[in-house]
Amino acid sequence: MLEVRDLKKYFRGGLLGRRPVKAVDGVSFTINPGYTLGLVGESGAGKSTVGRLVVGLVRPTGGSVFYEGRDVFKARGEEALYLRRKMQIIFQNPQGALNPRMRIGEILSEPLLVHHMVRGRYVRERVADLLEMVGLGPELYHRYPWEMSGGQNQRVAIARALSLEPSFLVLDEPTSALDVSVQAQVFQLLKKIQQEMRLAYLLISHDLDVVFRVADEVAVMHRGRILEQGFASAVAISPRHPYTIRLLSARIAL
Repeated sequence: MLEVRDLKKYFRGGLLGRRPVKAVDGVSFTINPGYTLGLVGESGAGKSTVGRLVVGLVRPTGGSVFYEGRDVFKARGEEALYLRRKMQIIFQNPQGALNPRMRIGEILSEPLLVHHMVRGRYVRERVADLLEMVGLGPELYHRYPWEMSGGQNQRVAIARALSLEPSFLVLDEPTSALDVSVQAQVFQLLKKIQQEMRLAYLLISHDLDVVFRVADEVAVMHRGRILEQGFASAVAISPRHPYTIRLLSARIAL
């Protein structure tokens, strides 16, 4: 489904001829329907930049991303709109991702109307279905994000992403801003939705425990490069790269 080839993103290094910052430097991987690839590493490793590159929010310096055989960076017109629907991203901070001036019903209706997914009286019915899908009730339709908890807002963010019927989601630290108990509920929800809709996930996180528990495969990233990749159980039990070993040792020490 998703194929990433030699992806690169360099940022200018500033004044005085400084070298460019290689945020992403030759990253490659594939993700099949129904599977989760966990991208782990310390802050500044380039994980979130990869996520934004994959869904086309950031233009690359080099490399390519193919989704269902379509080149994400070369898509135009109807093809670009199709990819925009099918590839969605859920960000770390739900409060920052939701417009505080819009009611929940408006937030969920907007993508449906923009992409002509549903019309007329069926819009509200579809919004009610989306709220139910993520474990929320229709009574939240007229509420604002600031009237709700962080966990509720993240469920709304998930519902908004699902409104366009995607088959691939980037989950960029989707629970790091939430309490531990709420984190578990959100991941249970995401797993349930994945099984029902056969979604593919790119899970970005610095939390090794979360990634090893949720992901099918793990890619360990450091300074813009993937240093090790394999099945989550294999990487957790028998890491090969010294950097992965250090990450796991630090986790155990904590």
